[in-house]
Amino acid sequence: MSDENHGSRGLFRQYTESNCHFENKYLSLASNVSCIPWFMPRLDGDPRPVCNKADAKFFIDVMTNHDKNETRRCLQDCTLLEFEFIATSDAFDAGTVKNTRC
Repeated sequence: MSDENHGSRGLFRQYTESNCHFENKYLSLASNVSCIPWFMPRLDGDPRPVCNKADAKFFIDVMTNHDKNETRRCLQDCTLLEFEFIATSDAFDAGTVKNTRC
């Protein structure tokens, strides 16, 4: 197993913390279901059929509500950019806008 893909079980080529959390959720759920939704990645050799609409919805609902601390710990990315967003606003006075032509 390469250091670049530390702890991966085969869904992604490159390790990221978010890929690790996704893989944890996917693998813990996939071991308890008899099908895989058509839009989800598959491990090579997985013999399970494609889910019908109801089973696919159940799969996604469980994936969405999965506790990321429930399974193996994921390491932080070595390089990560985080942004903080701040929204500001001000009153608009149309009278102060000049009418110019390009």
